[in-house]
Amino acid sequence: MHSQPMHTLITALLASSLLAASSPVAAQAPAEERKAYGNPLGDVQQRIEFARQARTGADSRTGQAEMALKQVDLEVQAAQKQLDEVRARQAKAKRELGDARSASAGAKKDFEREMAELESMRRGQTKP
Repeated sequence: MHSQPMHTLITALLASSLLAASSPVAAQAPAEERKAYGNPLGDVQQRIEFARQARTGADSRTGQAEMALKQVDLEVQAAQKQLDEVRARQAKAKRELGDARSASAGAKKDFEREMAELESMRRGQTKP
């Protein structure tokens, strides 16, 4: 199967990216390695190699940062969707509360009117 070679490749890539990311100044080789040996072509090739390694490390960190940003963007979108849903439920609850208060006020007026009518009838019966 292809899974074992792929797993090995992924592990190797992760290990190299972690090693590259762990060195804050990947373009700087140790002083011994940066010493000029009197061979200008060799010195240039060595600096090119260090620069290539630094670029590889920087590209790896950039890729990781881009993936992290995409993940956070997805989390923000999910949170925004959840917030929108909660706000919709809040608006519905406010409408229902307004309707309930209106119905309660109407029922209170009806009750007071009926009580007033009952009181009026009682007064009318007690008068000779």
